[in-house]
Amino acid sequence: GPTFRHETFPEYKANRDETPEDIRASIPHIYAMAEAMRIPTITEPGFEADDMIGYLSVLAEKEGFDVYMMTPDKDYAQLVTEKVRMYRPGRMGNPAQVWGPAEVCERFGIEDPMQVIDLLGLMGDSADNIPGVPGIGPKTAAKLLSKYGTMEILLDSTADLKGKQKENLENFREQALLSKHLATIVTDINYTPNFDEMVVESPDADKLNPLFEELEFRTLARRILGAAAASEADGQGPKPATKVSADDAGGQMGLFGGGGEGAELDSGEGALQKFDAAAVDYRLADTAEMRSELLSELASVQRFAFDTETTGLDARTARLVGMSFSSKPGTGWYVPVPLGDSAKPQKEDSSVVALLEEFAPVLQDASKQLIAQNWKYDLKVMRGAGVKIGCQVFDTMLAHYVLQPDLKHGMDYLAEVELGYKTIPITDLLGKKGKNQKTMADIPPEQVCPYACEDADITLRLADVFEEKLGQDSPERRIFDTIEMPLVPVLADMELEGVRLDTDALNAMAEGLQEDLRKLSDSIQAHA
Repeated sequence: GPTFRHETFPEYKANRDETPEDIRASIPHIYAMAEAMRIPTITEPGFEADDMIGYLSVLAEKEGFDVYMMTPDKDYAQLVTEKVRMYRPGRMGNPAQVWGPAEVCERFGIEDPMQVIDLLGLMGDSADNIPGVPGIGPKTAAKLLSKYGTMEILLDSTADLKGKQKENLENFREQALLSKHLATIVTDINYTPNFDEMVVESPDADKLNPLFEELEFRTLARRILGAAAASEADGQGPKPATKVSADDAGGQMGLFGGGGEGAELDSGEGALQKFDAAAVDYRLADTAEMRSELLSELASVQRFAFDTETTGLDARTARLVGMSFSSKPGTGWYVPVPLGDSAKPQKEDSSVVALLEEFAPVLQDASKQLIAQNWKYDLKVMRGAGVKIGCQVFDTMLAHYVLQPDLKHGMDYLAEVELGYKTIPITDLLGKKGKNQKTMADIPPEQVCPYACEDADITLRLADVFEEKLGQDSPERRIFDTIEMPLVPVLADMELEGVRLDTDALNAMAEGLQEDLRKLSDSIQAHA
């Protein structure tokens, strides 16, 4: 709601867009999440969060706490002291920063963090629609403050100044003082906090689990409730709350590491499963005998997952390096494929054709279901190698797209979110991106095998998840079966064949548009 700043200056933050409806609708969930996480929430009518944080930071410092305000907002710099610091989260891969008085003064070119208020008052703040003084930016404001100390002294000393700067400071004196008032974070709110109620506690698993399930925050649930979820599965019930007091942490709990039990959440990656050679049965089918064993297995099942390994991402030019299969979770086969003569397509190379023909009966069996992740790519690669596919196909990427169109659909993401599994990074095999990165053709088959088999294995597991979510007769299932999957081979054909353009017709259209523009221009000038 409105604050005292809106009452003083109705245009305060008036330049901001209306809060999006989806954010408004999320507010009840945010409060429920905070309660379940046992995070206290504090509100006070007429004040902004900045004011309450400022007020609490002052009181906490008096109580002997080391205070960290987690925010990138420059306004908070005015609150920084030797005991109150800003913790600025990292962005774009950069590390987090902690600002004390020295960092604030260096950043803004001032001598005291309290001068941030004067600085904002002089230069204004477009984010909050605080006007400031025309013609004064951050560097000029810092230079003036280094000489005069405060805005009030500066405004009383305009006789020392010249030109437009003097004129603006005198003409906009009241606006400057108003801007400083608007930029000042209030630190004397009529509210009595209880710091004992703000100690870190373990989350309430009984309240969090239904929330995470409702919001489909599966990865977050594993990060936060890994241990709690395990204890419930064992029938032990949720882990009881554990308070961390100042005494337990040698005088004060740690906010960014340490601080006793419950003070630090799991980073997430540790809660995810990873490749374990002892826990899976991944095999390399690099001989006729091994391929025969694989084909017997595939002949005996109605569905299997399939993936390709290639020399590149462009399916029109990539050469098939290998195929992977999985017919049940935890198993997989990798079949290396000869690259053949680079001077001609693989479908014209006898060594490639001979090997792929072994798999024709399985891949062309219309009674079987082939499961893939991003089937369009694999389909184009197989067609480039001369292989026809007759199986029914289930694409896990498209299934997730139908179910969650606004989310990511890559296999690495789906494995983490849906299965709690972190896949082998491709950079472990090929190296980092760049001119020196290898291709799958450069890697020995025995090293490719675990990566390729894992792809097929995970794809099979994802299919089980998405089959259940799609159901039998849901709208999503009908869209998947009647629109998305039938469209895949059509798009693959178009991308492989290309699209013919009638350049004469396009040029004629361009000339017509130019003539229309000329007529409009003449009409506008005639009416001007």
